[in-house]
Parts: sequence; structure tokens; C-alpha cells
Amino acid sequence: MSAFSVSFMGSDVVASCDASTTILDACISTGAPVPYNCRSGECGECRARLMSGSIEEIPGADPAIFNDVDRQQGDILTCMCFPRSNLELDVPLKSNKNVAAIETINTLVEEITWHGREILEVAVLPPSPISFQPGQYFDWTIRTNGVKRSFSAASAPDSEMLRFHIRLHPDGIASNFVSDVLRVGDFLEITGPFGHFKISDNAHRPAIFVAGGTGFAPIRSILDAAVSRKDTRPVRLFYGARTSDSLYCTDDADRWRSTLPDFKFFPALSDEPIETGVDAFRGNVTDLLDSELGSEVFGAEAYLCGPPPMIDAAIDILLTKGIEKEDIFYDKFLPAKR
Repeated sequence: MSAFSVSFMGSDVVASCDASTTILDACISTGAPVPYNCRSGECGECRARLMSGSIEEIPGADPAIFNDVDRQQGDILTCMCFPRSNLELDVPLKSNKNVAAIETINTLVEEITWHGREILEVAVLPPSPISFQPGQYFDWTIRTNGVKRSFSAASAPDSEMLRFHIRLHPDGIASNFVSDVLRVGDFLEITGPFGHFKISDNAHRPAIFVAGGTGFAPIRSILDAAVSRKDTRPVRLFYGARTSDSLYCTDDADRWRSTLPDFKFFPALSDEPIETGVDAFRGNVTDLLDSELGSEVFGAEAYLCGPPPMIDAAIDILLTKGIEKEDIFYDKFLPAKR
């Protein structure tokens, strides 16, 4: 099959892409440092301006983030397009410093642990250490049907085992596989690492983290890595869950409080009756963020991970509080389409 070239304005980076591979997948496999996140047309992070060439678009992009107005001005989502000729794109490339190679690895399931009634932690042992950045994610191959699902690493890169947090959804493909099929001693095929969600090297700047649900997983990886390298930056973690049964990160928060020099934890429960006596804010985590942020915002960077509505609301609050847009980083946890 013939391959087309994908070049980038203002750069000598060139990727090779055949007609049956999306532009984004070709860029990832050849190491072209294009921006992206979900790889399924739902986040808009891989948007690029098509300067020359022709493409074929896959139907299914979320119209809330990419629609005909975007198409008319010449934009494309690289994860949703196949090349039909040589292409030139205008897109801000990221640094490819310390970018790990994408690998497919057969790992051994060592532990499966319940956190409350909705979240399972799966720990797998790779045959050799996997290189990745805290905050990145991996694709699982669901062996019962070959479908792939993406999960962020919930452990630091220097850990022996790679850990993942999975929220169980009724009739979810991954949920049914993890709860009903996957067992300790099984092999699990994973591919990665993917994504650009990671903490900056600005160790002198305060870091504000906002997580919802299993959006806690990549933040756990980031903060455990911060402990390993003896990071001294001030850290504020805002975490939102529906009920105390889903508030599964308190042990980690206690550990970080004792190991990081300036760490504070702010939990919020949206559906927990006040009568239960659980020591947490009642309401949305973004309401807590709005009420508690004060002088911490000076010079701060913010890292958000969780459902899109939470992230959108948190961004609005952070901008209002004075944090610059370029200092806000996020990873939207999007539900699987099927």
C-alpha cells in the first residue's frame, strides 16, 4: 500500500502515513510530536489546519468540539482523518523530549482490588520495566472481543507493577470484562504509553490538582513520582466523588501529607447526606475549588482530570481567579462510545 507524507509548517518533521491509517496514529507511531488526547474525536486536542492535500474524514466527531464551521475554515481532527495525498498541516508540535516508544506488551495480572462498590484497581506486572511519563495512559485489549479501552496509569514509573483504576458501568464492555472475566494470573495485553498529560518541570511553581472519579488515577501517578524525586512545590488536591463509598483516595492523601512538604487535600461529595458525618465538603468539587482557592493561585499551574463538565467548570473558575490559560492542563475522561 502506498504511503503519503505528512509535513508540518515551520518544522522539518515528516511522518509517513498509508491510506488505511489515521493521520494521528501515523504521527504517534513515527514519533511526530503532535498534540492529542482521546484519539476518538471527542476531545478536540488533535485539531490541525490542513494547508494542502486531501483527506477522508471518519464520521463520529463530537459536534460540540468539531463541526462544519471548523471544517469550513480548513481545520481537521487528525484522529478522524485518513490521507488521500501528501499533506501539509499547521499545528503546534510538542516537545518530543523523553517521549517513550509505543509498545504492545503482554502483562501478568497480579492483583485485583475493590475500592468501594464501583472502582476496581488492577495491578499488572510487565516482563520488563515500562518507560512512561506520569499522567500517560495505555490501551487495554479486551480479549473477549478484541475491543480496546484506554486507562491512565495510577502508579509511578519506578513502580514494579503498573496499576489502573476502572470505574464499573452497567453493561460496559470493560466493566464486564474486569468484574466477570479478568482474574489474577491472567495475561492482559496493553499498548502505550499515550498522551501528553503530565506535570511541568517548573518545580518552583505551586500545583493545583482537580480530579473527579477515576480521574484521580493519573494524578496519583504524578504525585507518587513527585514523592520519589523529592519535589518541594506546594500541592493542592481537590477531589470530587458522589458518595463516601467512592472516596477511595484518602489513604494516598494521608501518605502525601506526610511525605510532601506542602500538601493540602480538599475532598468534595456531591450526593452524600450531611448526617453521615464524613469530613468532606458537600457539593461539587468545583464549588469547593471556587470557595477555597486564595493566595495559592499566585504563579500556580493547574492540572485537571475527570469528566468534561467538571473540567469545563474548573477552567472557568481558575481563569476567573487569575490563573493564565496556558498554565491550565487537563485530561478529559470521556465515556466509551460503545
